[in-house]
Amino acid sequence: LDWNKYEPHTIASASADRSIMLWDTRRPNSVLSVLRGHRFAVRRVKFSPFARHQLCSASYDLSVGVWDVTPGCNSEPPQLLRHHTEFVTGIDFSLFAEGLVGSCAWDRKVQVWSQPARRRR
Repeated sequence: LDWNKYEPHTIASASADRSIMLWDTRRPNSVLSVLRGHRFAVRRVKFSPFARHQLCSASYDLSVGVWDVTPGCNSEPPQLLRHHTEFVTGIDFSLFAEGLVGSCAWDRKVQVWSQPARRRR
């Protein structure tokens, strides 16, 4: 679960059913959108602190998903980064360097990479 830093009523949740759901907390019984693209359970989700519509996900399919959650763009599959050889269990954005993302997995490795800068909207 993670809150969007730019939209205070929007949260993202990860699920064992391979999906990510975006929610509006003002309407808790209504899902804004469902994101699909992972082959196994999604373990973590994290909104970018710099890009309003960027979300990353960590999955048991050994990948990190990079999503554009701009309204109307959700049908596009994510960019999948495959830097790990075991279940990806954690993901986070750097608060100090825009575009810097880190992930960790059962392979006992921490991977850090740079995402292209995205415009704030």
